[in-house]
This record gives sequence, C-alpha cells and structure tokens, in this order.
Amino acid sequence: MWNWLKLPIKRAQQLATAQSNRLPALLADLDNEHTPWWGTFIIEEDQSHFWNIAKHIICLDRYNHEWHITHYADHPVDNDVAKTKPNMKTFASYGTHKSINLSPTLPDRTLLCQLERPLYIPAGEEILIYVSTPAWIKVEIGKQDIVLDEIATHVLSDTWCGKNTLEGELCYASRNHCSSRLEELPHGTTQVLTPITVINRSKTFLLLKAVRLPLPCLSIFSDGFNYLWTEQLSMCYEHDEYPQSTIIKGPHKALKDLTLLTTPRVGISSGVSFKKFLNSFTAFTRNK
Repeated sequence: MWNWLKLPIKRAQQLATAQSNRLPALLADLDNEHTPWWGTFIIEEDQSHFWNIAKHIICLDRYNHEWHITHYADHPVDNDVAKTKPNMKTFASYGTHKSINLSPTLPDRTLLCQLERPLYIPAGEEILIYVSTPAWIKVEIGKQDIVLDEIATHVLSDTWCGKNTLEGELCYASRNHCSSRLEELPHGTTQVLTPITVINRSKTFLLLKAVRLPLPCLSIFSDGFNYLWTEQLSMCYEHDEYPQSTIIKGPHKALKDLTLLTTPRVGISSGVSFKKFLNSFTAFTRNK
C-alpha cells in the first residue's frame, strides 16, 4: 500500500542533497568565528572560570557546597541598559562536583517566526527555507548532568498563537530569522539553524507568511564548521486546512562531521507524522 508520508520525506531529502555542493562553501564564507564554546570543564574548589559567548560574560565560582553563576551581556540588549546588569545566582551542591558542562539548548516553547517577505508557492512546487533560532546556554554539573541554569543569548518576545484566548499556546516570537537564503540569517555559534522543506501538492497557490517551529521536539547538532543545526522538517500541503508535518531523522544531508550535542526536551520519534500535534506549525493561506 502506498504511504503518503514517503513522498514528502524523499522530496525533502532530495532538495537538501541538491544544495550539498553549495552549502559547505557558503558556511565557510559567512565569518571566521567558529570556535566552539560548549564542552566539559574542570573547576577545582575555590576556583573560577570565565566564558565570553556571543558578547555574554559567564562566570562560574565553585565552593565547598555551592556554585555561583554570574551572567551579564557586555553590550546593551535592545537599548535597555538595565539588562546589562549582572545576574547572580547561588546553587547548593551537596558533595563535590568539579566537572561543569556547557551546551547549547533550544528555547522551551514553540517559536513563531514571521517571514520578512511572504512566499507564494505555486501548485506542484517546493522550497527549502531556513530558520535561525538563538540558542540558550545550558549549565550542568556532575556525572548525572544536574541542570543548574539555562541562559538566553537573546531575549525573545512572547506571543499568543491560537484561534482565541482559550484555544492556543504561549509562544516565542521572532522576525527576520526566516529566509530561503542562508546568508541573510543571523549566524554563529549561538544560532541554531533549521532547514524546512515546504511542498505544495495542492492545486492552488499557497502563501507562506510564517512558520512555527516545535523547538522542544528538536535536537541540536554541530557540523564541521561548528555551526549548530536541528533536524530537517518537511511540511507537505495537499488539500487539508493544515499541512502534514514531519521531522526527518538527522540534520541536513549536505552537512559533514556532525556531532549530537543536545537531545529534545520532548521525545517524539523522528520520521513520524504528527499532524494532530503540529496541526498549525505553519501559517498557510490560499491564494484567492
């Protein structure tokens, strides 16, 4: 029996493979700052360690039964000087945990990303677009990976997505972080890129105005250039009100030397359609 799910996945993978010759060169030319900040570090008692990550200063102090985390941005965020003040937290830690792990993680809500230029997708056509999401910095201690804190590298706005005030969910909002041209997006070691293949199998034009990403359901990988990626998404529109949404196993097929850094917050099997769960993760409009 024919499986409707195979075609969107296959077409998404083919579209990604078609860009395999261009993508590595494009990543290499974006900038020269590719040094990874994530990893495991050893901090002895009564010692401190500093990190400068995307203009954010993080200091960890280890004491006998305490960890102190101090964080501040070394430049104003959205012209708000108050946000540059240090944020200090103290955590109790019974016993001795001298290992500390820093890793990128995705925000804990869905991301609503408006396209700067809405896309008209003719019937039978498809397009590969990218979304750039600012990562959070996850701080863990010990071999059991006790999470102490998650630090946002960029403060996202809150927004409500739903038919009314009773049906919907609280999301993060972002503008100018979605494009079919990778070079137009914010990039670097604190930005996580998500490839999305949009396939129009209907008989009419589709107008793509925004996408909503299920960030808690996605992993984070690093490539050979130390850029961060999630799995690829496939969104196939046929005739229903909402598209068939699928997380394709693994990240972009054109990427090399991949390393899994962070697993999803919410466990959903890759390659499985979850239309009911993601029934509005894209914003499509029929062309009248």
